[in-house]
Amino acid sequence: TVQEGAGAEYAACARKLALMKKDPQWGYLFRTMHALCEVLAIKYELGVKTRQAYLQSDKQALAALVKDYKKLSKKIDVFYHAFREQWMAENKPQGFDVVDLRIGGQRQRLLHCRDRLLVYAEGRLDRIEELEEPVLDCCCEEKADGQATRAIFWHEIASANVI
Repeated sequence: TVQEGAGAEYAACARKLALMKKDPQWGYLFRTMHALCEVLAIKYELGVKTRQAYLQSDKQALAALVKDYKKLSKKIDVFYHAFREQWMAENKPQGFDVVDLRIGGQRQRLLHCRDRLLVYAEGRLDRIEELEEPVLDCCCEEKADGQATRAIFWHEIASANVI
C-alpha cells in the first residue's frame, strides 16, 4: 500500500539534504540522497495516481500526469549522475554495469509508460491493458499453494515476466 503524503515527505527531505550538497568532504553523499529523494517525491505516488485516473477514464488527468513523467525522467538522470559520482568515489568501476541496467531500465520503463499514457490520452489507443490488470500484493498475499508472493530479489520484482 502507498502511504498517502509520503511523496511530500520525500520532497521535504530533499529540501533538507540540499543544504548539505556543497559540503567539501561529504557533499557527494548528500547530492546522491538529495537526488534520490527528489525522484521519490514524484515517483512514490505516480503509479497510484496513474491507475486511479485511468480506471476513472480521466484522460485529462492522465495528460496532466505526462508532465510528471517527463519531470521524473529528468530527476532520474540527475540521480544517476550523482550515484555514479558516489560509486566511483567509493568503489571500483566494476559492478556499475548492474546500476546502469537497473537505473537505465527504470528510466526506459518510465518513458514507455509516459508514451502509452500520452497515446491513450490523445485517443489514439482505446485502452491500456497493463493498467487493467489487478495489482499484486508483493508483501503478504499468498498463492493457492500457500507460497507467499513476496519477492526480495530485483530479477523477481522488476517484471511479471521471466528475466
